[in-house]
Amino acid sequence: MTTIEELTSWRVAAIEGKLPAPSRADRWQPQRAGVVNLWEYDAAEVWYADGRMQLQGANESGKSTLMTLTTLLLLAGDISGHNIDTLGASEKHFRYYVEPTDHALDRRDASTQKNRGWAWLEFGKGTDFFTLLLFAEARRADGTLKVQWCTASGTVRVRSGLSLVTAGLVADPAQFRDVPGFVVHPSGTAYREVVARTLYGTDEQWLNQLNRILRVVRTPQIGHKIDLKFLTESFRTALPPIAADEINQLADGWEQLQRLRDERDEATQALADVTEFSRRQWRPWADAVIRAAADPVAAATSTLTQITRQEKEASDTVERLTSESAALDKRRDEEGEACRTAIARRDALQQTSAYEDARSATANAQQLAERAEDAAKIAARSEEGARKAIAAMATARQQLGKAEENLISAERRVASAADHVTAQAAEAGLTGVTARYLPDYDTARLRQAAGLRTTAANRAVELISLHGKATEALAKATEQANTARGLLSTARRLAAARETAVENAINAVGHSVSGWAHALDERIRPSAEVVESWSSLVAELTAAPEPSPVLAMAINRDYLIPVRRPYDGQRVALENGLTTNDTERKALQERLDAAEAERDPRPRWTRLDYCRHG
Repeated sequence: MTTIEELTSWRVAAIEGKLPAPSRADRWQPQRAGVVNLWEYDAAEVWYADGRMQLQGANESGKSTLMTLTTLLLLAGDISGHNIDTLGASEKHFRYYVEPTDHALDRRDASTQKNRGWAWLEFGKGTDFFTLLLFAEARRADGTLKVQWCTASGTVRVRSGLSLVTAGLVADPAQFRDVPGFVVHPSGTAYREVVARTLYGTDEQWLNQLNRILRVVRTPQIGHKIDLKFLTESFRTALPPIAADEINQLADGWEQLQRLRDERDEATQALADVTEFSRRQWRPWADAVIRAAADPVAAATSTLTQITRQEKEASDTVERLTSESAALDKRRDEEGEACRTAIARRDALQQTSAYEDARSATANAQQLAERAEDAAKIAARSEEGARKAIAAMATARQQLGKAEENLISAERRVASAADHVTAQAAEAGLTGVTARYLPDYDTARLRQAAGLRTTAANRAVELISLHGKATEALAKATEQANTARGLLSTARRLAAARETAVENAINAVGHSVSGWAHALDERIRPSAEVVESWSSLVAELTAAPEPSPVLAMAINRDYLIPVRRPYDGQRVALENGLTTNDTERKALQERLDAAEAERDPRPRWTRLDYCRHG
């Protein structure tokens, strides 16, 4: 059982400036976790108490962010959104924690062009330590995000052989190339394989399963996000099986309890449903049905009375119409008899031969009269047309001769024009149109096709001219683009070299400032906090127009002036004492000179009071 002293040993070590030590040698325990220059953390470090840690704070204070950056993200070896978002979604991106944004709620400085940061988690077992590290670098110029997964094993620890911040600048993994036990892994898969083999003695697949369980159970509002099926299968695989009879008894008991609970809930719900149904639906429906049944009865009674009245009126009408119908039937019989007699007489007359002959003769006479009249009209028109044809025959013969001559000439001109059109059609690209419309001499279609071809040709000439100009412009633009690419590549290489030189110079200045501070006497040596502030200031000097005066002013303001102030007071006091001593020395010298100048000193007479003594 862990004692109070063991639980609080980490606090004592933190106060005394030491590092936590593992309390177990049989398995790995988390010791520390930290973040450097990620999100709103400059350099944060949290300790585990015997492998346990509790984060406290108000909302939006960074508890979930710190948990995300130092636990699941480092164990998973993957910066995907579902490993970053504390709600298990995929809406957040890791770049947000590395590079500040211009959002109004983002309190970070978004003016820097390059941002670096570290997240790390340390495990300990006996005297061995194993640290998981994630390095990230974001550049605004090209929008790149570089991520490197690293591990450190052995006795090397953060702040003890491994400094992630040098002179106020975030260190690069390349600076730890010579640190024993520090490894930069080529990919996240290789990193996960090392983590699984070192921490858990298993493979990457098992570690991925563990990370999935952590991703499910670590989210806030766990009841809304938890995947019960996945957790059940995972726990069944990881935990030893329970006896079958115990499971059956427990299952039977739970089933009976659940059955009783369901029956009670169903009875309660049924009673409530029946009461509610009776109040809201049954009683209103019954009242409506009764009213609906009573209304037809009253209406039927009224309708029956009206029908009885109508039945009486209809009976009277039937009797009256019956008598009228009998009179009409008698009259109809009489009229029918007279009609049949007349029809018999007409049929007898039509069947006689004289009637038939007379009707045929009348029809023939009418047809002959109509034909004679039409023949007379045709004969008159024929005589008139013959006279006009005889008169116009001579003129028509003359015109026919001229027309034949003109036709022959026109045919020759048409053949010549067709040959010319055919010859020009090959050059104009209208061979198909000419072969289609020229045999029928469809000049309208030919003119239309020629007009369209002319318009297309003019447009083609314009496009060819524009294409030539565009080709020349493209060649010039390509040449300029190649030149610009070369300048850009040179500028990037020069910027990278100068940036490396600046970082090296800043590191050298930071080391020289630290060495100068440590070389001073302990009585006047500046504190570690002041030296750290100077180192941080050195990292910010890249934006200063004159870096040296800024650092010199900071050293004068923070160290030289406060150190000199008491000594300046002592110097002024000593100078004042020296002036006073000099003045007194001069006065004494004058008195000494005056005393030496007096060769015969005068005796001093004293008057005695004889009366009193006598």
